[in-house]
Amino acid sequence: MLQRSWGMDGESETQDAMEILSDMGLVKQDVRQKKGREEIGVRLHYLVNDHFAIKANGRKEELQKRLLNNSMRVECEENEVDWCREWWRVREKEDMYVYQNIVPQLLEGNMVMEAKALVLDPGWTVQQMRCGGRRHTMNDYSEVIGALEKRNSERDEEEVRSGSSMIEALGFLRKL
Repeated sequence: MLQRSWGMDGESETQDAMEILSDMGLVKQDVRQKKGREEIGVRLHYLVNDHFAIKANGRKEELQKRLLNNSMRVECEENEVDWCREWWRVREKEDMYVYQNIVPQLLEGNMVMEAKALVLDPGWTVQQMRCGGRRHTMNDYSEVIGALEKRNSERDEEEVRSGSSMIEALGFLRKL
C-alpha cells in the first residue's frame, strides 16, 4: 500500500524509505496478531499525524479522495496493473488494508454512492466475507446505511423517498 501511495518503484525502495523514517523516529513498524497470523503495518508518530491533520485544515474529504485515487492503481488477480475501482479484484495477501479500510475511507472522502455500489456488489461481498469475515462485512454495511441516512436527511423530501428503497434493501442485507 505504501509503495503505491508513495509512487515508489519497488519494495526495496519502499523499505529503505521506511528504515530512514524509522531511524528518524517518524514511524514505527507495527506488528499485530490477527486471526492467528502476524500482520505488519506502519504507525505514524503522533506528531506526524497531528502535522498532517493541521495541514489538511478542514480538507479531510479532499485528502481522502486523493489517497483513494492514488490507491486505484492496483495489481489485480490477472497480474496486470489496472486503473480500476473493482476493489474485490485486489490480491488479498498484498492488500488486506483495502479490505479492512476501503469503505470507511470512501465515506470519509464523501464518496457515499461509490461505497454504496461497493457494498451492494456481489463480488465485493464474497471477497470481503473471505477476508474480513461476517462482522467486518456487516460493519461496512452499517456504516454505509448510516451515511445514506445522513445524506438523505440533508436532502429534500423528494430525494429521501427515492433513496428509501435502497436503505430498505441494505437493511434487508443486514438481516442476512
